[in-house]
Amino acid sequence: MLVSLIIPCYNVSKKKLNRMMKSILEQIEQNLQVFLVDDGSTDDTLKRLLEWKKCFDEKMICCEVLRKPSGGMASAINLGLKYFTGKYVCFPDADDILHPNYISSMVVFLEQNPEYNIVRCNFTIMNGTTNYREIINNDFSEHGFFKTLLLKKIHSNVWPMLVKSDFLRRRIPDLHLHEGGALATQEWQLLLPITYKTKVAHLKYSLYIYCIYEDSHSQKGMRRDENSLLSYTSKMKDDIHATFNKMPLSITEIELYRDIGEFCVVRTIMSYENISEKTKYSCALFLAYILNKYMQSCVNIETLVIQKRFFFHSQRLLNYFLETI
Repeated sequence: MLVSLIIPCYNVSKKKLNRMMKSILEQIEQNLQVFLVDDGSTDDTLKRLLEWKKCFDEKMICCEVLRKPSGGMASAINLGLKYFTGKYVCFPDADDILHPNYISSMVVFLEQNPEYNIVRCNFTIMNGTTNYREIINNDFSEHGFFKTLLLKKIHSNVWPMLVKSDFLRRRIPDLHLHEGGALATQEWQLLLPITYKTKVAHLKYSLYIYCIYEDSHSQKGMRRDENSLLSYTSKMKDDIHATFNKMPLSITEIELYRDIGEFCVVRTIMSYENISEKTKYSCALFLAYILNKYMQSCVNIETLVIQKRFFFHSQRLLNYFLETI
């Protein structure tokens, strides 16, 4: 069973890239098709990718290095999606590490359980070289993965997941993600369509190591100023809305899911430190609107500007959505 790996790469250091490439070569399952997509790197990443391609060739593992101008993770994935032919597909990050059974365990599960199209494993967070923490990924079992993801009560990552390729093509017929949006929304654009009204299986062991680095794009993003953060969350909202518009949803569903998506973005904004009173007030206005729309609950705006009260009332709304959608 051929398994395709689509791996976007942008300015990945030698040490980080070496760890991921070695972990691919050490996979128990060797019937692989690896796409290393260089997203316009400005350092020696492309050269290193071509060197690793030789290693894959020596082990008779299909590997293609694709080169494109810098356009972001979504555009890099789009390029890989044009060429992959595996029965299964996954999307690891270039600076993480795969357990040797990462692919084989999930392939075996899907082969033995044909009623599932998606399987997800636990993963381990590695912060530095010694700090490890395993993340248990089965906290979506009660409400379903789509609903739990939509309400941001589960990690919105696609890399600890294996998907049947024919199912991916049915759910995203054009195999194209919206480009130029917010960093990391490529995962939402993949996850929302494929998990809608679908059972997601869960393997109860860690097969993926997510590495946190101080110089990574995601960590730098956490330290941006307020204007940059507001711009980021606005793009994130637009990407999620664009994804819903492509899905086979009723008008009522689209309105509901867009409201929930925007509500969760507003919750994210309120979690940032040192946001201005003007921004807090805008967030409070939106929460008050959503509370009244869905729960017929009128809350004093000035109360919602206080962060603790904001999260108290937004939790009420989250619980409502969990029980009703």
